[in-house]
Amino acid sequence: MTRNVIYRYHLTTALERTFAARINEIEKVVLTNKELELDWRNSRQIIVRDSDSLSREVKARKQRDGKKISVESGVRTWQSFIRHELFDELRLLIHPVIAARGDKLFHDAGTACRLELLDCKRFGNGVVALHYERYRRSEMSV
Repeated sequence: MTRNVIYRYHLTTALERTFAARINEIEKVVLTNKELELDWRNSRQIIVRDSDSLSREVKARKQRDGKKISVESGVRTWQSFIRHELFDELRLLIHPVIAARGDKLFHDAGTACRLELLDCKRFGNGVVALHYERYRRSEMSV
């Protein structure tokens, strides 16, 4: 889902407009490989040339700001975050559908990564939400 689709979606109902009002106030960073015109208020872009530049940008931002970073993105961006160990927590929504094709989230992880399950919720529609925390490499023995 692209940033503009997410932006427009949150303007469709009263509940989404309430959510959008909160999101509009939060700083949003769009990772992109080319210059874009950004519609969303409080948005800025970081031009990423390759996965190494992504890693440098995110690590610098985490160090500088010290705030949590929420990644709302597609599977390829998440694959880069996993490959470069740029995440502290991972929240997955598992839908009751078998996808025969498509990109696999952990396809190019690079190294083993131990996760600790922090929370699990089951929704009435069969979706399961899993919330994991990543063990630090120094603490890990896989």
